[in-house]
This record gives sequence, structure tokens and C-alpha cells, in this order.
Amino acid sequence: HDPSVDLLRAALTHDAGEMDVGDIPSGMKRDMPDVAERLARVEAVSRDTIAGTCPDLSESGQTWLRWADRLDAYLFAQHMGMDMTATEWRLAHEEIARLEAMLGLFDE
Repeated sequence: HDPSVDLLRAALTHDAGEMDVGDIPSGMKRDMPDVAERLARVEAVSRDTIAGTCPDLSESGQTWLRWADRLDAYLFAQHMGMDMTATEWRLAHEEIARLEAMLGLFDE
């Protein structure tokens, strides 16, 4: 299926709030969910101020966005020479594979 305009817009703007809040490592978000939730609210306000309100996505659209976002982070870390055997990146790799299966990507 072709991506919707809303999905493309969300893909381009969903991280805009990080310009003010910063990019919070996923390990910290996982270990401190209460802090992650508060930061997410602040980041959403910042994103909406910078890029406009993020469109509401269908469940499928949210899955596509999550997959693209995780893959982008994984490829960036790999490119930067980070330790891809670290727990954070092993978990990211597993999540990418799980999302790919949900989306029906790379079926054999």
C-alpha cells in the first residue's frame, strides 16, 4: 500500500520536538517510564509548535512510523560505529524484525 499523506507528514515531523527536548535514549525511556511520559508531553507541545499538530494515524500507520523510526535510529547507530551488540541495539533489532513481521515485509 502507498503511504498516506498523514503518514508521510508524521514521518517528517514526529521528531521535531527533539530540537527543544533532546533525543532521549530508549533505554532511559524503558527504565524510567514516568519521566519518559512527562518528556513525551513536553516534546509533543514543542513538536506541534514547530511543525504543526501531528496527524492522527491509524494503527497500521503508527506501526509503519515506529518501524521507520527504529530502523532509522538503528542504521544511524551502525553508521556511527556504535556497539551493535549492546542491549539497546539488540532489542532495537528484535523490535525492527517484529514490526517487519507485523507489516508483512520481506515475506519469503
